[in-house]
Amino acid sequence: EPGEDPWMAALVVDERYASNPFIGLICGASFISPDTVVTAAHCVEGTSPSDVDIVVGSINLLPAEVERLAVRNIRVHPGRRGGSDLYDVAAIQLVVPPSVPVTPIDLVAPADAPLWEPGDTARFTGWGVDERGQPISRLQEAEAPIVADPYCNARYGDFFRCRTMLCVGDLGP
Repeated sequence: EPGEDPWMAALVVDERYASNPFIGLICGASFISPDTVVTAAHCVEGTSPSDVDIVVGSINLLPAEVERLAVRNIRVHPGRRGGSDLYDVAAIQLVVPPSVPVTPIDLVAPADAPLWEPGDTARFTGWGVDERGQPISRLQEAEAPIVADPYCNARYGDFFRCRTMLCVGDLGP
């Protein structure tokens, strides 16, 4: 529902698709402060701040009354190596914060509390594609259980790195 995910934003190609951010959609992003979002590093590798915008203000990108925000800086995790799944995170700083209300994700947990436990429910939001591979213009959400690291290690071997990855979903037999 509108307003349910006030930290969500869309990373879009700048200007060429100004009238239709849905066509220029690259990836989702999440606010971590009033003027900074995080996204996957693979979404911004090889781009400069002038190549992209952050779009906020609507859960539907087509047609949408959205606010387009210019990007001041893109910082990719220093451990990131192209083609790897490791450290696939980037911070994007905006020129100015949005005028529409956004609520950054609360990244602070009590020192003695784990961030999650196996069996907890993970919630995902994003635009993505449908089951036929067609792009979706309305923000979607899904939930899946968090899986214990040993099960993911057994299933995925060296492809799963428990220090930098979270395993969710039904692993099946």
